[in-house]
Amino acid sequence: MKILFLSRNILFPLDSGGKIRSTNILNQLNKEFDLDIISILKKGEEEYIPQMRKLCRNFIYLKRRKSNKIAFYFNILRNLFSIYPYALINDYDSELHKQIKNISKRYDLLICDFLFPALNCMDINVPKILFQHNVEFMIYKRNFQTQRGLKKLMWYLQYVKTKRIEKIITNKFDHVICVSKKDLGIHRKLFNIKNSDYVDLGVEVDDYKNNGIKKEEKSLIFTGSMDWTPNSEAVKWFYKEIFFKLKGFKFYAVGKNPKNELKKLNRKDFIITGRVQDIRPYLFKGEIYVVPLRSGGGTRIKIFEAMAAKIPVVSTTVGAEGLPVVDGKNIIIADTPKEILDAISNLHENKELYNKIADNAYKLVKDNYSWEEISKKFINVCNIFENTNED
Repeated sequence: MKILFLSRNILFPLDSGGKIRSTNILNQLNKEFDLDIISILKKGEEEYIPQMRKLCRNFIYLKRRKSNKIAFYFNILRNLFSIYPYALINDYDSELHKQIKNISKRYDLLICDFLFPALNCMDINVPKILFQHNVEFMIYKRNFQTQRGLKKLMWYLQYVKTKRIEKIITNKFDHVICVSKKDLGIHRKLFNIKNSDYVDLGVEVDDYKNNGIKKEEKSLIFTGSMDWTPNSEAVKWFYKEIFFKLKGFKFYAVGKNPKNELKKLNRKDFIITGRVQDIRPYLFKGEIYVVPLRSGGGTRIKIFEAMAAKIPVVSTTVGAEGLPVVDGKNIIIADTPKEILDAISNLHENKELYNKIADNAYKLVKDNYSWEEISKKFINVCNIFENTNED
């Protein structure tokens, strides 16, 4: 079976949960099908073309047209009067749409990665699967609930627009694959999506073996793309509400593209790293992994990575949403500043608790969540569409 996978942006470097999830799924799909990938390439990303080609039979790419800041801010302003969310309009590219139309007859199935690029392929007359990494409107809802002033209004407008269009778009696809059982339930209940499934999160524990890096006592680690609003807001909230109540701890926010408001927080004991080539050295040296998320959606690859690296996790309820974890057994759930402070202190001071949480978490991901096993359900869904596009 011939499959075209639409990844609006290329998947390297692997610096976000969505990229990691898609890349590992594609590695498995490429073993089973004739797989092509189509993307838009930004200036400077040419070095990643060989890595993209390893994921598929053919990597098809279009070079992104030049943009400027004036056009960016104009589009944001114009979107205030649009019925569509900004991210949906921003991910549409007329040349990409045209190219997909031109080549679509070669394929038995098209897979769209994420909701917002869907305008590029919704009208294509080929069976289509939407890979839904999030319930997008929930992200906007939680963002506006945690903001004030003009930001609150901005996020509210995007929430309303996204909730309306998300139901419309998901129903245009022949099948929807979510990334957690909870997300699947929302799609079926609110969007009335009947042809739908979910695939769990995966991680390869062998990739997270410590090569001798020593633990740094009283070090706290949080990883993620810092240009994603839920992550940046989590760091700011941790800094304001929790960090200065800790005595002698060091916090590392590890991830790409921190904005100036985050960079201003950088100090010798509250470190904003920016992009790093490999997050694993930070996981290996960290004493405790914290997830202070208060908004967001999807599943949390960052938590499974920490578990594979044998670092105990303290997370908010939202931060661990969608994961098959048990509070007090393989993770500590803490939502208020006091609860998070107590959890960090207890793990630091109680080595028996520390080792129990870390060991149970490692066993959970090692025994149940290899990407090879996780991807079988995705492959089975694809096989539903074999021979359905024949004349």
